[in-house]
Amino acid sequence: MGKQLLENVTREKMLKDMWLLHDSRWFIKVIGEFGFDAANKLNQEINKSIGRTEMKRLIKELKREKIGSAKELKEIFDTAVELYLPDEHQYEFEVYDEHTVLGKVIKCFIHSHLEKAGTTSIYKCPGKLRCDSWLEACGVKGESIADKTAQDCNGRCTITYKINWE
Repeated sequence: MGKQLLENVTREKMLKDMWLLHDSRWFIKVIGEFGFDAANKLNQEINKSIGRTEMKRLIKELKREKIGSAKELKEIFDTAVELYLPDEHQYEFEVYDEHTVLGKVIKCFIHSHLEKAGTTSIYKCPGKLRCDSWLEACGVKGESIADKTAQDCNGRCTITYKINWE
């Protein structure tokens, strides 16, 4: 029975979906126990930490020593989003120039859940912190700049990565 199930559903998708369910249930429980402000604060801190960890792990698994160009950074980010985020999250990365990579979220899977819950007005999106952590874990100096917040994004935003190659 187990092997038959895995033939119909990929292990990766199933594990990714379970992780996302765990994450959302954790958030809901924190809201119930400590309130929305505490849940937002902890969610921001956890996303910053997990962003660093997931990117370091990815770089290690890919056996990458150093990221040295905007093209390489884009490739790593493409891989990370494909691996860590669900298929419902639609995005694209574009190398604008050697010091700028644009990350465009076309459809944010989190925002659609926030809309259903009626919480877009109070949710603090941790996306920028996660992006900053990705840069840091890649050993790249720079910053990420988000053009919107959960309150005004309508499920779409652009994150600009400004890179300082030394």
